[in-house]
Amino acid sequence: MREITIVTGNTTKFTEMTEALSRFDITAKRLDVDIDEIKDLDGEVVTRDKVLKAYAAAGLPVIVDDAGIYFEKYRSFPGAYSKFLYKAIGFDGIFRLVEAGDQARFVAYVGYMDESLLEPVIFRGEYAGCIVEDFDQGRDYEMPYAPMFLPNGSDVRMSEMTPQERAGDHRHQAVNAFAEWYIVNR
Repeated sequence: MREITIVTGNTTKFTEMTEALSRFDITAKRLDVDIDEIKDLDGEVVTRDKVLKAYAAAGLPVIVDDAGIYFEKYRSFPGAYSKFLYKAIGFDGIFRLVEAGDQARFVAYVGYMDESLLEPVIFRGEYAGCIVEDFDQGRDYEMPYAPMFLPNGSDVRMSEMTPQERAGDHRHQAVNAFAEWYIVNR
């Protein structure tokens, strides 16, 4: 059995990534290191920088995840700024930018780095859907965009999906691509 270190402070991300990796007989341990994230509209650029910093801090092979939601009516936004946008303006502000029925997509990047690589390896996943407004906007959500996102072909919001129903989401796509690469290359 192979083991990988996931650098994240987000329990939900760690759980989702661990479950996805377990299907490939890869176990995971968590390392919560405070990484100073650069600001860039390109999530791949953010992930590349983040995994290099995580590897330098941990001194062992690591993966990191960076994900964001993109509202189709805006080019490349909020993307890497998703968490910042939510913290700055909350649901009230977000619903001044978008409305129910607007198209959106989640994009996730998983970056891997170890001592044998000159540059990190980056994997991408994408999950399309639309915005919905009928949820408890007064609650505090660890993944705040999940209750406002209805994936294409689904009858339930992302926040209501079971782990099995979310097995094809953006994060799982990126983690699965990493795991397939890792099995062959490590």
